[in-house]
Amino acid sequence: MTDPFVSVDLDTADSPHYLRALTDMADRRTVVADAAIYTDNGIKLVEKGARIDSRLYDRLVQHKLREPIDRHLSIENPVDVPALLAAGQALIAEEALPNMLAEALGPSAARLLAPLRSLPLPAPMACKLTVMRDQRPELFEHSLQMMTVAMFLGIKSGLAERDCSTLAAAALLHDLGVLHMDPAWSDPDQG
Repeated sequence: MTDPFVSVDLDTADSPHYLRALTDMADRRTVVADAAIYTDNGIKLVEKGARIDSRLYDRLVQHKLREPIDRHLSIENPVDVPALLAAGQALIAEEALPNMLAEALGPSAARLLAPLRSLPLPAPMACKLTVMRDQRPELFEHSLQMMTVAMFLGIKSGLAERDCSTLAAAALLHDLGVLHMDPAWSDPDQG
């Protein structure tokens, strides 16, 4: 089944900014190609099993890849559901807004993070969230905060548990596109 809202001509190219963030992260965390990585015209750029790091950036950015790179990677200590739950719990304990939302739910506060337990997290999304957590921690925290706000609103409006999981995913992933933007856009000294 295809998604009627996704264009067949959708450009799936990874931006140079995302590739830079990914390869820079890979200098500090083991990232390995689970499958060979090819250009769109069939040239093999990276062998299966090769370690990814910033030395590969120039080679990767010079070519359009056949598929997004994060479909082919295995990452040490990735963002997964237990990591999201731990980060969400830490956020509620340390940050005013999520803490206030949890307190407003009273005995139902555990429901604020409960939808994360059933969150489907495909490897490419986990990869992007790992890059976000490691390279743009302020963006990762913002996404977690937006997820807690969305969950609070969903719970207060009587949304079913299954729908809360979908809402949690949407709120958590809403800013992934920022990883593909030049980080200079958010630097006040660059204006």
